[in-house]
Amino acid sequence: MKSTQDNHDPLGIRRSSIINRLFLGERLFLSKLADEFGVHERTIYRDLHERLGCLDIVREDKHYYLSKNQTGSRKTVNDILQLAKITYIDRLFPSFDKELIAVLSGNVISPFIVYTPPPAEIITSFGSFLTLTKAAIQRKSLHFVDKNNQQYHDYQLYRLIYFQQKWYLTGIVDKKLSVFSYQNVMNVAVSGSKSFDIDEKILSIITSESFFQCLPNFQTTIDLYLKAIDEYNK
Repeated sequence: MKSTQDNHDPLGIRRSSIINRLFLGERLFLSKLADEFGVHERTIYRDLHERLGCLDIVREDKHYYLSKNQTGSRKTVNDILQLAKITYIDRLFPSFDKELIAVLSGNVISPFIVYTPPPAEIITSFGSFLTLTKAAIQRKSLHFVDKNNQQYHDYQLYRLIYFQQKWYLTGIVDKKLSVFSYQNVMNVAVSGSKSFDIDEKILSIITSESFFQCLPNFQTTIDLYLKAIDEYNK
């Protein structure tokens, strides 16, 4: 394995290549991918267990592959483009299209370096992250416990947002916009089978860049932020 450090990590291209190979039904090995991309095995591990958590990736012995259920439904370039769009990878490039995917497919040397700092703390509970991902897609309410053992029920998760080396849960609980650091939630489970309706006004707030800036200090800034939004919309 090469000794290249993670601060020269071609993140976007590496993920695109891994996604493409998974869709093509390949079985991937941490050591081989680490050698190919010049990163540590731990970096590839984070790719498969955290950054690509929305995929149904199966680990068997020392290799990884996409489950039969998902490979049956995600095989085309269009599916790769859709995944790039919903994970915001496409925004990294002037044009992320079929032609670019064709050029990057296969065993090629990456022509890019895209650096995104990894999470400040190692995410150890992949199962919880997968549960959250599915709940956000299916609009299922959740219950969980925070680091202070405070219980939350019927939390409507709108989006999982990665900002400044941390994952955040953003959504509604008790009719209030609430944010939680992923590292601070435990015992995550789906509350029930009924889906909730998305409030488009809340969604527009959550997906705005100014809201992202509030995330690290959400509790102390949200009241001022929402007040400013209301004043602006009057």
